[in-house]
Amino acid sequence: MKSKKSRDACHAQKLLRRALGYEELGQLEKAIDCSTKALKLDPTVGRAWNCIGVCHSKQGDDTKAIECYMRALEVDPRLLRPWVNLGNRYRSRGAPRAALFCYAEATTLTPTEPEEWAMKGEAFRALNQEAEARRCVEEQERTSPNSRTANKRPHESA
Repeated sequence: MKSKKSRDACHAQKLLRRALGYEELGQLEKAIDCSTKALKLDPTVGRAWNCIGVCHSKQGDDTKAIECYMRALEVDPRLLRPWVNLGNRYRSRGAPRAALFCYAEATTLTPTEPEEWAMKGEAFRALNQEAEARRCVEEQERTSPNSRTANKRPHESA
């Protein structure tokens, strides 16, 4: 027989999957509600904080989105998406140094993902650090031979 903690963690994961589905469908309030319920059952579900942050970002509330991404990273600093999403919010607010820090963390977590290298390069470029930006483009190209045209801004994702 499973313990209450184990059942709660399992139910929290089900709620998170439901929340992610709602977020994809644009039903943001339902996504926030399911994510909040998941966190009440299991406060260690960092992806639920990320999902709430994406919803707030889509609703135009960068301040709440940033708070949620930071909460996700407090729970688990090894989660990739909150680092990327946080960097995107900082970049959109004109804070390239903060964005660069986030993208650097993302490239440390997933050094073979070209999108993260592209975003890190953009942050260096915004800081007029062209040599570092070029190095990021080289890493982007090294990790994906077809990435010369892939320097696009990805949307935030849960």
